[in-house]
Amino acid sequence: MSMHRICALLLLGFPAVVPALAANKEHEAIQRDIAMLGEELRRLQASFTNEFTAIKTMVQQSINASDKSQNSVLVLETRMTERMQSLEKSLAQTVANLNTRVDTMADEFRAVKEEAKETNARMVKLNDKMDEIKTALQLLNGRLDQPPPAPVTAPPPQPAPDGPKAANGVAAPVPVPGNVAGATLFEDADRDRLAGKTDLAIKEYREFVKAYPRSERACEAQYRVGELLMKKGEIFPAAVEFDMVIERYDSSCSFQPNARYMKGKAFVKAEQPTAAKDEFRRLAEDYKGTEWERRAKEALKEIGFSAAAPKTGAKAAKKTRR
Repeated sequence: MSMHRICALLLLGFPAVVPALAANKEHEAIQRDIAMLGEELRRLQASFTNEFTAIKTMVQQSINASDKSQNSVLVLETRMTERMQSLEKSLAQTVANLNTRVDTMADEFRAVKEEAKETNARMVKLNDKMDEIKTALQLLNGRLDQPPPAPVTAPPPQPAPDGPKAANGVAAPVPVPGNVAGATLFEDADRDRLAGKTDLAIKEYREFVKAYPRSERACEAQYRVGELLMKKGEIFPAAVEFDMVIERYDSSCSFQPNARYMKGKAFVKAEQPTAAKDEFRRLAEDYKGTEWERRAKEALKEIGFSAAAPKTGAKAAKKTRR
């Protein structure tokens, strides 16, 4: 294209070129703004990317830490579970061993208890034996302390024209109870006993027994001494007196069963039930079918014993006592 033509065109198109140039400048400014915005957008995107990456990293670290914590918790839980199971097994074994030991101790305690019962029973029997020995010694001491009976001197025969005659024509001797002095002494003792003068009555009865040991009433006087001593609460001396009635006088003495019954009562008051039991059983055996049998059995029931007869017979018991 020739230069002339170009110039022509320029001249022809100049009015349109000026606005186009102005538009281009504005467009360039807009493009610059757009470029600046794009650059700012890139910077923001880069910053966002960096922040997001940091946040992602932190989240990942948190997740990793949470996973580690969870793993630690799981490990701790597993260890705790294993430890609890081990403790449970150990506790169960300990409890089983303890139960076994308790059962063994219970058996041993029962055995010890049974042995203690047997030992107590043997001790009770031994105590009863000791009480019997003590009573026997006290009775023996009482007999040793008792003065020996005075020798009986028969009074010289006196003429008795109105009295009974013997076969050879000599007057029969007057029995001791018929003696005026003896009868008076016995009556005085009875009167003092009934009047409550216990000590004086005991003294008088003893004087009568000493002076008239073979009198028909000596047995009663001996019994009255024991009876009054029981009333005073002197149990063992009373038992000695009752035993003297049993030992010194035969069955012709009507106070024999009284003395045996009261001797049993003395043993009861002295808290010697075994000795009392033996005495009451012998009394019931020797006086069957009488009031004394009934009273002896009632006395046995009162102290908690049966009325069964003793193993030894009545005759053997009498021989043993004598």
